[in-house]
Amino acid sequence: MLTKAQIQELRMKILPTGGGSILDILNQHREIVTVTSIALENVPMVIIAKHGILARLPIHGSIQKYSNVKDIVDALKIFFEKKEMLYLYINLPAFHVPSYVDEMLFEVTKRDDQKQQLIKMIDEALQRKDQDTFKALSLQLQALEKQEE
Repeated sequence: MLTKAQIQELRMKILPTGGGSILDILNQHREIVTVTSIALENVPMVIIAKHGILARLPIHGSIQKYSNVKDIVDALKIFFEKKEMLYLYINLPAFHVPSYVDEMLFEVTKRDDQKQQLIKMIDEALQRKDQDTFKALSLQLQALEKQEE
């Protein structure tokens, strides 16, 4: 079964032209799509690679090969009417994220977590009608928001 996480991971990669529309269809039928690590022969398969997308699908009794995105989309719609298993082979290069971007994302996430925690604590102080804690936490939140600017 193709998971939502796998679909999201694929959307983060540099897809060939038309890849998004094919992913949309595969996402609708995730329960009958299996990701494979090798390109199989004589089975219904979609191959997503750096330079394009290929599909081998049994349509009208024989395996047909498609390389045009519109033809693949149309063939997938017909194929999924039968509720048969489809194999998906992905051969895309890893998307390299520089370390400084990772560090920046970590810092932004950390600040957002702190902000959400402060907001939660402020709400709790309001419910308890603890004015001193509310004021102190509000000042911390304001300082954190100024850091973000």
